[in-house]
Amino acid sequence: MIGGRTRIAYLVGEYYRTASLPPPPRLALREWGLFPFDSRGVIRHRMYRDIEDLRAELIRRPPSGLFHSTSYYEKPSERKMDDKIWLGADLIFDLDGDHLEGVDDLDFESMITHIQRETWRLWDTFLSAELGFDAKHVQVTFSGHRGFHIHVRDPELLTMDEKSRREVVEYIRGQELKPEVILHRSLRHNSLARPGWADRVSQGMRQVIELLCTYSESRGSKAKKELDQMLVTSAGTGLKPRPFKHVETLAERLKVVSIRKRVEQGNLKLLGGTKNQASRHEDTFLDLLKGSAMLIRGDAGEIDEVVTIDTKRLIRAVGSINGKAGFRVTELPLSRLDPDGVDPFDPLSEAIAISNDEEWDLIGIVPSAKVRLLEREISIHEGVKIAANTSEAAFLVLKRWALPLSEANP
Repeated sequence: MIGGRTRIAYLVGEYYRTASLPPPPRLALREWGLFPFDSRGVIRHRMYRDIEDLRAELIRRPPSGLFHSTSYYEKPSERKMDDKIWLGADLIFDLDGDHLEGVDDLDFESMITHIQRETWRLWDTFLSAELGFDAKHVQVTFSGHRGFHIHVRDPELLTMDEKSRREVVEYIRGQELKPEVILHRSLRHNSLARPGWADRVSQGMRQVIELLCTYSESRGSKAKKELDQMLVTSAGTGLKPRPFKHVETLAERLKVVSIRKRVEQGNLKLLGGTKNQASRHEDTFLDLLKGSAMLIRGDAGEIDEVVTIDTKRLIRAVGSINGKAGFRVTELPLSRLDPDGVDPFDPLSEAIAISNDEEWDLIGIVPSAKVRLLEREISIHEGVKIAANTSEAAFLVLKRWALPLSEANP
């Protein structure tokens, strides 16, 4: 009897007979890679002159993943990277739900919504507002599984080296940024209210002052716990944080309304403290601020830094099927990326690629999971039978959440 994955591989091959496969810019200068369903290895260093040349191979040997290089090469089919002769590369931002803390893949729709919101936030907050990238050079795609890709093809950026790309990543993730330097620079230029890291440091200041005032009023355990966490975060892994007694002294200092108001405006010198103290109040405040800023940036820059930095990376091709979930890698208008917008993109209905012309009898093999496909909510429980159409079965089998009854252990 034909196994579930083998049946799905056949359906993928049928999909490629007629599927729209929009070619990436300068297709013939790209290296291509395929992950066949019938092999664990990747077939790399392929070059195709047009889509129909590529399509013939996809039908002959349906892949679970189809990729092309983010780079452009003079000789993309050469096996040694140095022999390919690098000409430039798109700037890619890859966001994947499995990188998010507190997000469960087994609640698939919630995970997708969360990572879609983070991708929009990356574009709207960082790439557009702060780094000034032009939307006309941007392509956004759903990866066909748990994430989204932002392709930036500005001609002026194509030859950026890995060092320059790393600097972009470090800015987005807030690495190597010192809150006190940003604060002082912002005060000089009156930019605390502007978008960017100045605004994030300003947010951190408000958070720290509010927590210190709450703690000084009630000595509450919740405020103490949050302040403690800021000290630990600021110190860094393996280092001893500043003693909490310094925070208590600082909290008392901020009870003076005139001092607090000036500090809120960025004047930390008024926090005072004698020079022979183990720590000045200003230093304590900055430690808390660093901890706060780190927490803020930890929520803001959810990107796979290796994908952005690496100039010789492979990325999933638009129109291909992702063999980890059965969805189509789908391009979407930038305006539809925001899940809270007027007309948000819905990958769980718009990226379904495999037709629904069969009925499948499945059995759950994970303790508990759920997903919405089109308008149907599906719950999966270990040992419980599921009646599914073909597209639903493809998702559940490829996700390894369920098996055809014929493959289940007796």
